Amino acid sequence: MISILLIGLFFPCSCLEPPPPNEAYEDADVVLSGEVTNIVLDGNYYYAVTFQTIDVWKGEIGDEVVISTETYSDMCGYNFQINNEYLVYAYNYNSGIYTNICTRTQLLEYASEDLEFLNSLNNGDINQDGFINISDVVITINIALGILPFNQLADINSDGLINVQDIILLVNIILNP
Repeated sequence: MISILLIGLFFPCSCLEPPPPNEAYEDADVVLSGEVTNIVLDGNYYYAVTFQTIDVWKGEIGDEVVISTETYSDMCGYNFQINNEYLVYAYNYNSGIYTNICTRTQLLEYASEDLEFLNSLNNGDINQDGFINISDVVITINIALGILPFNQLADINSDGLINVQDIILLVNIILNP
C-alpha cells in the first residue's frame, strides 16, 4: 500500500489538455449528464458511481448508470460528489464504463460550451453531411422501421425513441428552415 501511495506522489496523473467538445464526443463511447446518487468503493482502486440520467447524447444508457473511476488517492480518479450534476464523457472497458479527470467530464453548471455543442447534434442532420434534406428523412424512416440501427441523431425530440414524431419534426425542419 505504501508503494502505491509513493507512486502516486512521484508519478501523479498527467493529462493532455482535453480536446474540444466535438473531438471529445467522437472519442467517447458514452456522453451523458446525470446526478450522482451513490458512490461505493469497488475493490481497492475504483469507485462505482451511480448516476440518475438527465440526458444522453451518445451510448445506450438507461435511467440509471454506474460509471467507474479510480479512487481519488490514485492517479486519475474523478472526485464525484453525491447530489451534484455532471456532464460525463466515458469509455467502455471490459467490465463496464469508465471515466477519469483526463476527459471533459465536469460539473454540469460549468459545461456550457459542451452543452451548446451536444444540444446542436439533434438538429436534423442525421447523416452529418452538413445538410438537412430528404436523405435524413429516409435514414430516420429506416431507423424507425428497424432496418437501420438506432442513431441518437435521429431522435429529434429527444424522447429516447425514433418514431413517426421524429419523422414529422424532421420534415417540418426541412419545410420551415
